[in-house]
Amino acid sequence: METLDPPPYDEAAEEAALDELFELAIQLRGRGEEPELAAWLAGREHLRERALRVVELAVSIAVASEPKRAARPQIAGFELLAEVGRGGWGSSIERVRRHWAASSR
Repeated sequence: METLDPPPYDEAAEEAALDELFELAIQLRGRGEEPELAAWLAGREHLRERALRVVELAVSIAVASEPKRAARPQIAGFELLAEVGRGGWGSSIERVRRHWAASSR
């Protein structure tokens, strides 16, 4: 019965793969996304701890883009000028009341 030898250890290839993961994590973070680590680790389970540290480092230094916001809401009777602030409970919007000549009669 023939036994299969494990593939030779290639430290340079593993370092290159981790470097690519780092770059991918930074790019994805810039778009407000996270890397799919489970798919990346397929066949590289032995790199799990190092990969987690690499992604954690990339996320900590990358600047995430603002998530895409929905179109500005329409509020009857007002013209919305600008978003003044945003918080956990919503946003504050500078607005002015529209003057409707037809409706004032």
